Amino acid sequence: MFMNWNFLARRKRASGDMLGVVASGQGLYVASGKHDQGLLFAELPVNGWQELGQWCSRHKIDRPCLRFVLDVDQHLMLQVEKPNAPEEELHALLLLNIRDRIDYPVNECQVDYFPLPPDVRRSQERVNVVAAPLPLLESWVAGAEQARASVDTITVPELALGDLCRQIDAEAMERGICLLIPMGSKVTLLIYRQDYLYMTRTISGLRDWEDYLMPDNPDIREALLLEIQRTLDYYQTQMQQPPVAKMLLPDWINPLDDLAAYLNANLAMNVDVLNAPEAESVAARRGLTLAHAALLGGQ
Repeated sequence: MFMNWNFLARRKRASGDMLGVVASGQGLYVASGKHDQGLLFAELPVNGWQELGQWCSRHKIDRPCLRFVLDVDQHLMLQVEKPNAPEEELHALLLLNIRDRIDYPVNECQVDYFPLPPDVRRSQERVNVVAAPLPLLESWVAGAEQARASVDTITVPELALGDLCRQIDAEAMERGICLLIPMGSKVTLLIYRQDYLYMTRTISGLRDWEDYLMPDNPDIREALLLEIQRTLDYYQTQMQQPPVAKMLLPDWINPLDDLAAYLNANLAMNVDVLNAPEAESVAARRGLTLAHAALLGGQ
């Protein structure tokens, strides 16, 4: 058990070859950036820890160190008031603050937090809190042992994807990048600038993501466009931030080109498709993308 372990913080500096890993109910997804082999991806079975160890041996990955990232449905993230308490008491108090928002026992919940950007109003008073099931995190640490690997850290998609955006377009990242991410029947907007996650907004109650990909009903797309514009307006006016330079749409569900072209024509920014690693399923494309993002954060 490690109830007091801050899972968003690195446990200790990695001394081996870094891997980005997503362990979901659909599979074990891995990304490696071993310099003499380039970027490698692996799609392994659920709980395929022994297969992971064999894959590392086959590719001569020395003392693998795993940087896990939670999948989009494995955690809760929200913004709350930061308790006025000593650092050693913060995790317990934050857990009390969010206990009504989780659907599993409080004693099975692991929480951690990270700050808001320093130029955001009330940044000293509020924090981003992440909650995840403790048994899940413990199973990953045990799985890493089976694979004869160590654990560098466990992070969340909201943070890891910022590292991927920075690699894709560092110049645009200085001005701001918005990610539009499908999450089942919901759509999430993430806005990054420089080294910070500025905004997370989940749009629910509209349509399934697949409906936005079909060009034959413009009303559906206009509803999505309106929500995106509202989000960007809030970011600029209420948060007093400069206009976002680029929007990226990960191609976890195809085809995206028509939707990207529609948004590009109606938003005051460039809209591009973020190409995911090749895989058959949506879960695998998302998992490999997140594993790559996690890998970048550890380099």
